Amino acid sequence: MVSSTDIYRASGLDGLHIFQVNGAAAEAAIVQELPYVLRARVSARLPAQVNITVQEREPVAVWESGGVRYAVDAEGVLIPAPSVPGDTPLIQAMDARPMQPGQRVPAEAVQMAVQLRALRPDVTTFMYQPDRGVGLKTPQGWPAWFGTQADDLATRVTTLTVLTRQLEAERVKVEYIDLRFRQPYYKTKF
Repeated sequence: MVSSTDIYRASGLDGLHIFQVNGAAAEAAIVQELPYVLRARVSARLPAQVNITVQEREPVAVWESGGVRYAVDAEGVLIPAPSVPGDTPLIQAMDARPMQPGQRVPAEAVQMAVQLRALRPDVTTFMYQPDRGVGLKTPQGWPAWFGTQADDLATRVTTLTVLTRQLEAERVKVEYIDLRFRQPYYKTKF
């Protein structure tokens, strides 16, 4: 994603004598200047050789805000990516604010969506609201909210499955299901 020219420019090493090279400072400058770089390693050798190695951020999900999609890494950093694997979770931010690559979104929301995707392989699209966290739509079309705390997530997913079957069997019309707390809650439609 990042060109070698941009990496070299960000390092601030151009024009320096080999004895002036401060590897730690160059590493910090690269990571600060290029948000798509997770780590940088700069080493200098005599007579006049500098080696720069970078680790780019790896997308784990797709973040959609305002109709624009970005890849996002596990730390919540938005990164441009021409393509991501098809099984990558899509997180639709419900606030629709404009975003730019390099900005951060809540890492716990990204990690929650990735974990939910692993537990519910049939679901590829998730929702995000700052006050409710991460949610998904049930097969009945009901929003189910999980928050951003992953503790006891497998149990909450099982609870959702059992609860939706029960509510559907009883023909209850549901506005949403909230699984963020110890006891599940649902709001009915009138």
